[in-house]
Amino acid sequence: MRNSQRNDRVHTKVKTIIVACVVSLAACTSGDTPPAPTPPPEVTEFVRGCDSAVFGDPNMRNAISIGPLALVGVPQARLLPPRAFRPHNGRYGAIKVLAVVTGRENVTVTVARNDRRAFALLYDPNPRANKNGFLFSSGDDQVTFEACGDTSVNYNGGFIATQPTCATLQVETATSSQSGSLTVGDGSCP
Repeated sequence: MRNSQRNDRVHTKVKTIIVACVVSLAACTSGDTPPAPTPPPEVTEFVRGCDSAVFGDPNMRNAISIGPLALVGVPQARLLPPRAFRPHNGRYGAIKVLAVVTGRENVTVTVARNDRRAFALLYDPNPRANKNGFLFSSGDDQVTFEACGDTSVNYNGGFIATQPTCATLQVETATSSQSGSLTVGDGSCP
């Protein structure tokens, strides 16, 4: 009989502990306090250094300029047909645009927040594509191009877009800030 009483006491203690844990857990997880707001997503940034620059004499008549940055090939990007934006197995083709940095200050290019769902910068030279193209997440919201002395410096790469669009870019150096819009496909800019 003694064992039976001891077992009953142990079971009673275990039940008491379980009930206390459940009550404590409920108190910790319920209440009128709303959860903390989720912070906005961080800007994904990539820094492109002088060691990855490319050389040559680009056709600057085929460029648009936003401050110290010229984007060679943007006029052709306006002419892309709608099929150029269709994904292939969840991947998108790159829109090749050469970035030319002039001056002695590093240049940071940022895609406007409202445009980030459909447009990204693609200047990381590490291969991230397969035969079907790039995942949209391979692009960056912000790229810093290093200035490399007294000469203009070229960086190969481009954009990735999920649809024809008008994208606004903010171009900043340590001493200046300018913005400009560019059309990709039949997305018209105001």
